[in-house]
Amino acid sequence: MDYHFEFREFPENIPEVEKKFESNPNGEYCYGLYLEGARWSDEEKCLTDCKDNELIAKVPIFLLIPKREKEINKENTFECPIYETQERTGIVGKNLQSTNSVMFVRFPTKNALSFWLKRGTALISQIKQ
Repeated sequence: MDYHFEFREFPENIPEVEKKFESNPNGEYCYGLYLEGARWSDEEKCLTDCKDNELIAKVPIFLLIPKREKEINKENTFECPIYETQERTGIVGKNLQSTNSVMFVRFPTKNALSFWLKRGTALISQIKQ
């Protein structure tokens, strides 16, 4: 079965401490990730270009919703890869996936796919300090 994940922003009215322990029957909340080559805009509710002199931006807590590919609306979205480290290198296994690559998350966006690909946009779980 081939599943993909949609990004849904966490409701703003829940205090930060409670967000980490809240459960949801539709998916799992995720926190502690960083966007490289993009940032999340709370105002526009989508991926946007980085601010000046900012390559990495913290991602707000979000809900990962698993869906079958045929159930996903792919219009105005970017399928963003998640990597364990910024190096984005790893050993390619028999399934042709790198050991550093975790999965993909589909973000809403107003920009074309090529815009994000040229920037090398990705979610990163461990950043260099």
